[in-house]
This record gives sequence, C-alpha cells and structure tokens, in this order.
Amino acid sequence: MRTTTYSGQGRSSFGAFILSLIAAAICLWPVWLWLLAKSLLSPHGFWQEFFLLGVGVWFLGGAQVVFLIILIIVLFFIWADR
Repeated sequence: MRTTTYSGQGRSSFGAFILSLIAAAICLWPVWLWLLAKSLLSPHGFWQEFFLLGVGVWFLGGAQVVFLIILIIVLFFIWADR
C-alpha cells in the first residue's frame, strides 16, 4: 500500500504566497507613488488637493488599471498548478 505525504505542498504554497505578495507590492507602485507625493507635497487648500487628486486619478489611475490586469495574470500563473 502506497502512502502519500503532503509535506512538500505546504512549502510550495508558502512560496507561492510570498511570490503573490511581492507581485502585489510591485504592481501597486502607482499607489505607493501617489501616497509618497501626497505626503511630500502636503497640499493645503481645495485647489492643491484637487490638482493632486486629478494627477493621481488621471495619470496613475490608468497605470494602476493596467498593472492590476497584469497582477491578475501573474497570480493566475503562480497559483494555476497548485
């Protein structure tokens, strides 16, 4: 009678989880960039806040959508064989 151990599967799932976290952190760089710019510029007043929000949504929002699609594809390939 053959016995199967699943001890190796836990390690590979943990590695896939770590890769998923790294991929998510890399793909979320527009958010990190916007948060950094907002903290460094520290806008005061309506127009400064409006301009920073507009730049964040217009320029970085488009890049964020593209990177989220890439993240979904990368996560599919990481977790597909598990």
